[in-house]
Amino acid sequence: MIVEIDDDFADQIVSKAIIQSYIWCTEDLKYAKKNPNAYHEDDVASWETLIPALEEVGRYFTYDWDRKLKKMKKEMKK
Repeated sequence: MIVEIDDDFADQIVSKAIIQSYIWCTEDLKYAKKNPNAYHEDDVASWETLIPALEEVGRYFTYDWDRKLKKMKKEMKK
């Protein structure tokens, strides 16, 4: 089966994935800083590098990053 989607929809999918990854990594990093033995130190180092990169790519790839990030955080708390 071949499924064709337009570029705008593909961009929405990628944008949402970047935002979710950013939120998950920032939450894990906050938890790790409060509970240093919860994660391996290499994970923490990776998140500290990954989070700024996700934000930069997200701002490039996502129109109105701040609004969509705030909305997604609210949706994920439900």
